[in-house]
Parts: sequence; structure tokens; C-alpha cells
Amino acid sequence: MIRLPFSCEKCPKIFKSRSGFCSHQDVHCEIELLCDICHATFTTKDRHRRHMSMHINSRVCTHCGKAFKENYIRHLRSCKKEIKYTCEKQDEDGNICGRVFSRSDHLKQHINSHQKDNYECGVCQKRFKWKISLNRHKKRKHE
Repeated sequence: MIRLPFSCEKCPKIFKSRSGFCSHQDVHCEIELLCDICHATFTTKDRHRRHMSMHINSRVCTHCGKAFKENYIRHLRSCKKEIKYTCEKQDEDGNICGRVFSRSDHLKQHINSHQKDNYECGVCQKRFKWKISLNRHKKRKHE
């Protein structure tokens, strides 16, 4: 029977090589190294150093915060498509709507649906949320 010489004292993992065992020990490390730029945390100095080198000479996406040394323009094109506009209007109970739109003009149009019936017919006093609905009503009922 071949005995594997490197077993972890903190978990049941066993390793054939010393380097694999030493690498694994980082998993149990309680030290956290923090990236001052993006606040990512690392348990080894080596991983922290490699991560920090990514920030040097890289471009950061203004939409999602990811950093890129290469393919920044390609990412930017796809990231812009993923931008979402979320309705944050609250109802009387304080519940946030949360409806998501891909275009800001669609969000603005939707926000109007949260308003009370602001448009009143001068003839019959019926109220409408949308000016276009009031105009349609006037044509159908009063012309």
C-alpha cells in the first residue's frame, strides 16, 4: 500500500506532493489581504500581488467596475447593452416597484403610470393618468 505523505491536519484532504499540500494550506489561512482599489480579499500574498498587477495599466469599466488589460472595448459594448433602468417608485405601503427597463425613455414613461390621474376632462370630469388617454376620450365621447 502506497502511503501519501502529505495530509492536511485541518481537513481530510491528502496530497501526493509537498507543493500541492503547501498550496492547499492557504485555504485554511485566516489572514485576509485587501485590495485597496476594488476591495477584493485574498488569503495569500502571491494571489494578492497577482491581483494588484491586474489594476496596473488596466482600464476600468464605468458601468460595472470590472478592470481589463485587454478586450476593454469589446466588454464595454456588451456591458452597455446590459445596462438596466429600474423603477424605484414606492407605493402607499412603501413597496418598491422594481420593474426593469432596457431604455431610460421606457422607464420615464413607466414612472408616469405611478402618478395619480392628473388629467381631467373639462366636460365630464373623468380623470386619466395619460394625456393621450384624455385626448382620445374627448374625441370619442365629446366630439
